[in-house]
Amino acid sequence: MRFYDTKAEKSYVNPTKIEAIFRLCVRLKSNFERADSVKLISSHLTKEVMELSALAPTRTRRQQVHLTTNATWSKEEDALLTQIASQSETVAWSSIAKFFPNKTAPQLAGRWEKVLNPCLIKGSWTREEDEIILKYVAENGDKDWAKLALLLRGRTGKQCRERFKNHLDPNVAKVAWTEEEDKLLIELHEKMGNCWTKIATFFEGRTDNCIKNRWNSTLKKRLERMKKGEPLVMKRGRKPKGYYDNIPKPDLSNINNIDLQLSPVCSSPVHPPQRLSVIELAPLTETLPIFKQKKVDGPREMLTLEQNRLDLQRMLQAALA
Repeated sequence: MRFYDTKAEKSYVNPTKIEAIFRLCVRLKSNFERADSVKLISSHLTKEVMELSALAPTRTRRQQVHLTTNATWSKEEDALLTQIASQSETVAWSSIAKFFPNKTAPQLAGRWEKVLNPCLIKGSWTREEDEIILKYVAENGDKDWAKLALLLRGRTGKQCRERFKNHLDPNVAKVAWTEEEDKLLIELHEKMGNCWTKIATFFEGRTDNCIKNRWNSTLKKRLERMKKGEPLVMKRGRKPKGYYDNIPKPDLSNINNIDLQLSPVCSSPVHPPQRLSVIELAPLTETLPIFKQKKVDGPREMLTLEQNRLDLQRMLQAALA
């Protein structure tokens, strides 16, 4: 067996020395289990142990930084990154990383290019953008999304990929979910969990994003209600059979004996309808909200309000005639 040092040089190490180091490690382990102090262990740190540590694989700088990186971003970090990255078109992310002790250069680049860049477009897609995506996929296939993003200013490669995979792909099924599909999704989720990409291989025309949305928006909530013994929510606009049977009905037996208090302007044998003159209608129209003049820009606005007032008076007269 060949062993190589940390400098990636193909230097051959004597197997007998490796066997001696291995025996030393076994002895150190047994001594460590019986040791009462650290002095007993430190006395066995010989030259062979140092050579063994030199042969051990070391972590790269990326692996070391990864142990201390934080995936979450604070408002202060976003503000600082925006201030630095917006000053120049070409950004040296490796040099900027020294201002962020818990972030790597790829993290800084991804945060700026996919989240903070003000040139990004996060709204709805236009028909022209969809046509560019379909034309690109027809010529190059569904790959190299970063190259496609160069044709769509303000869009990232991830956005282009999700747009095609979830909406524009003709193989994506856009019909409603069937009961058989729901049962299959529940069974697969019990076995695989949230591995949506693996689950999508069992469905024809359903993407991983579509399956994830179906589970989180419908099936997950339905199963939680079933476990709690709660009734399932009915579909909008439908009521179960017999829903209105328990609603009390009004008593209409004494409806003829009800004394109705009619207004003087209502049509009744006791109180004939009264007509209001234009002079009597004027205070009524002035109190309506649409004629309250908060701000008048000019004589044209005043004429419009006056015309509306006269039109309303004519309508009221015609209704009361």
